[in-house]
Amino acid sequence: MSKYGFKLIRLSLTGQGMKEASVPFSEGLNVIYGPSDTGKTFIIQCIDFIFGGKISPKEIREAAGYDKISLVISPWTSPEEYKLTRSLKGGAITLNAEGYSRKLSEKHSGENEDNVSRFLLRLTGLDGKRVLKNKNGETHSLSFRDLVRLVVVDEEEVISQRSPYLSSQSTNKTKEKSVFRLLLTGLDDSSITAIEDPKISKARKEAKTEVIQQLLSESSRELNEM
Repeated sequence: MSKYGFKLIRLSLTGQGMKEASVPFSEGLNVIYGPSDTGKTFIIQCIDFIFGGKISPKEIREAAGYDKISLVISPWTSPEEYKLTRSLKGGAITLNAEGYSRKLSEKHSGENEDNVSRFLLRLTGLDGKRVLKNKNGETHSLSFRDLVRLVVVDEEEVISQRSPYLSSQSTNKTKEKSVFRLLLTGLDDSSITAIEDPKISKARKEAKTEVIQQLLSESSRELNEM
């Protein structure tokens, strides 16, 4: 078994004066199923939101009165548990573990470690990896948001006819292929040297040409005046 990775233990909703509502998970693959309008999508949205998603879970009647989501996770090779808590209204995420508590930003940052993305990437052994951003060879810091759609899959993605590792956003295709390659090989794209954007290169050449022409014009005028 890999020494990296984590498992979901329990998802909970809490609210003042409300009885805690929770969903337990098992090791390995978890399939959430049931009749329509029983909260399956809401559970998926809650997990995505606690993992740094921008969109709050859709309001449902059963969630009235609840205002916080908590997700307990545990590393594969350790009995230690971490509890991530976030308001249903959004904002930062609170990380609680035995002996300490800290705030984590919901937004990924390659320079700052105090965000939920970097915390989860450290658990998976992928922190600090870089992936291709576009065909020009530009790279960016891997975010856990780049992985979420591969590990938290909703019904629409399951029945979609497109490749399971590609989203419907064509502009993300290069990055998504790079992420999938990283997961298969363990190799990132940090060694790739970016190619200058053709538009920027063209503008730079035109600017140089303009300067040279101006210098030649001034030199020619000075020679004529001699």
